[in-house]
Amino acid sequence: MHVGAYILFEISALALSFILPNHLQLVDDCTSLQAGLVVLLGAAIGAVLAPLSGRLYDQLGPRIPIISGSCVALIGLLGFALAARHLTVLAILILYIFFMLGIGLSLGNIMTNGLHRLSQEQQADGNAIFNTVQQFAAAIGSSLGATIVAAGQAAVADRRLGTINGSQHALILLLIIVALEVLLVLAALRRSQKSQNA
Repeated sequence: MHVGAYILFEISALALSFILPNHLQLVDDCTSLQAGLVVLLGAAIGAVLAPLSGRLYDQLGPRIPIISGSCVALIGLLGFALAARHLTVLAILILYIFFMLGIGLSLGNIMTNGLHRLSQEQQADGNAIFNTVQQFAAAIGSSLGATIVAAGQAAVADRRLGTINGSQHALILLLIIVALEVLLVLAALRRSQKSQNA
């Protein structure tokens, strides 16, 4: 369950990192540099939060950072899905920061908590599984985002409108994916708690 949640989170993060710069350039007329700078702040916040969330995990246990981070990311994607047809540069900046706060709080801790459930002999295998699926999920996320946006662009003559349509469909799918991730995380944490109490 931890691996499944990790895969879903990685897919959504990588798909979003493809969709947003394209949307910024093709819909909001940003240059590639401007588009990169808009998403840079969110990415930096996610990176800075990763070690801090590890401390939260050590102090408070897995439930608070993992569940709160997953829910924050879900709310960020809900905002993207609801505003998909009217995304401004400022809206993308704020919602992406929100999404990356969730990623920073929970993604690394999902892996940590999953590995914590394994015996010492299984740790190396568990680590290899997480690292392998991370690459796999990244490839799926990027190709999924590219395919859906390209399908939207191919459906209409106006490239700007096609990008808006494709981005909207992709963001709704990512919202569903992260909702499934939240359900998997809740189930995994409940199961872990039951095994500890037994």
